Amino acid sequence: MAKVDYGAVALIPVGDYSASRQYHANELVGYQGSSYIALQNPPVGTLPTNTTYFMLHTEGTSIATASTPGTVKPDGTSTVVDGTGAMSVKPSILQTIQDTAESASKIGNVPTGETLQSQLNAAAQSIVQNTTDITQLKTDVAQNTTDITQLKTDVAQNTTDITQLKTDVAQNTTDIAANAAGISALNTGLTSKIGTFETQQANRILNIVHDTNSDEIIAHDEKLDRWFPIWQQVKYYQGTWLTPVAQNLVIDSATLFGWGRLRILCINFHFTQQTNLADGVQLFSMLSTAPVGSFFALARNGSSQMAQLALNGNKTINLWGAMQSVATSMWSVQFTYFTV
Repeated sequence: MAKVDYGAVALIPVGDYSASRQYHANELVGYQGSSYIALQNPPVGTLPTNTTYFMLHTEGTSIATASTPGTVKPDGTSTVVDGTGAMSVKPSILQTIQDTAESASKIGNVPTGETLQSQLNAAAQSIVQNTTDITQLKTDVAQNTTDITQLKTDVAQNTTDITQLKTDVAQNTTDIAANAAGISALNTGLTSKIGTFETQQANRILNIVHDTNSDEIIAHDEKLDRWFPIWQQVKYYQGTWLTPVAQNLVIDSATLFGWGRLRILCINFHFTQQTNLADGVQLFSMLSTAPVGSFFALARNGSSQMAQLALNGNKTINLWGAMQSVATSMWSVQFTYFTV
């Protein structure tokens, strides 16, 4: 014979309400002194007072408040309930109250009246002073923290400055070594032509500067405390000391360096149109001091072409061999020579 399950047909007590429990139909749950029957399976956390899911079964008294009478339960900390339902104060609490009363009765010479008021005023003033001292202490601590932070910043900056100083010193050392090597090389190359100037200045400190007023490179001898020229730089101005002679020739820039009899001449020039020049054609004439003999130099342009030029004692610069130039192609040449 087949069986039919009609579900729970009796009330099932499940104790006091718990918000985390899943309740089911026909379960009897207690809540705040009353009991409720679940009519269906409510969502977890639904209070029994929700009439959609619960029905009041037995109404009890409400929990007492400061203004409303009701059910009062022992707190379990200071009160207990015996087997007869009688509620009383815990013995340990009573003992504490008795001990406190005995201690109070043993206290003698308790100040009263003006004496008590005076002591209370003194205590209040002490508290105020302590509060002031604590506030000042907090301020001092905050200031010290700020000072320490600034000190750390200063130390970090000093470390950075020291590192930079070391780098600068190392660079200066390198530069001094390079300058010494350059002066040594210059001395070696010029001794036979300009005398013993560098030898005479050995072991002396020279400060080299560029005098923009006279376009001179001059040096200050700290031991002798005097200035003297090292190189004289003469810049090119159209038609002053260098003049183009060949057809279609334009001077872009020219600079003349000199000291004593030594000269270094740098010229940049181009032709305004394609030009073919034969051997011996004069390119420039000079108005400056004439060179001793003839000096040769290679002129180069941007197309890797080369042509040999000759600077002669008659202050002319001539082509030495044929030359072909494309229009606007820039040529550069440098002569190093000695004057009369």
